Amino acid sequence: MTEYESLEAGLNDLCSMMESDPLTWSDRLQTIYYGKAHATESLMLKISDSSHEHNAWASMISPVEMMVGFSPVHWFISYQEMSEYYGRPMSWFHALSLKVLSDPMYKTWRVTKPPQLLDDEGFLKEECYAAYLDGVADGFLESSKGVEEMRHPQHIHITDEMVSSLKQKAHELDLTFDEAKSMLTSVYDMTPA
Repeated sequence: MTEYESLEAGLNDLCSMMESDPLTWSDRLQTIYYGKAHATESLMLKISDSSHEHNAWASMISPVEMMVGFSPVHWFISYQEMSEYYGRPMSWFHALSLKVLSDPMYKTWRVTKPPQLLDDEGFLKEECYAAYLDGVADGFLESSKGVEEMRHPQHIHITDEMVSSLKQKAHELDLTFDEAKSMLTSVYDMTPA
């Protein structure tokens, strides 16, 4: 028996949990967020102070880095911490419409609107598909036929191409599919040994 009849029910329950018991930022997230904000501010001042002489410092920053706010890394850390606190998969938080509150006196996240599973074209949002898969894997949801076909054809194509590439790599190297997949993820493992 699973906990929820549908992903929508699970996400709505998660929204209620977040509203009734808001999680505040951890010291780790605050250090990363404010550390980047202060470093970006210092670099911008250095660029401004020296721009009449040279622009060497300007090459160190892109328009994306100039934005003070939550970056994808901040969101990822947030999802990790929310997942641990609320006991739900990280992807469930990624599927929600969240707003970050960075007031120095109260740092948390708020749900801005009810979960929306479908995009403007009527396809299942990829974040929601990931949430569905994780919900099934973690025992919160029953597997349902036809969910994959609700995805946008572009996302299905990208996934199919990745599976095909991994199968080919596995065949070439005489590996199982899981071994080939493990090789792919180990390339990005930057954890100190």
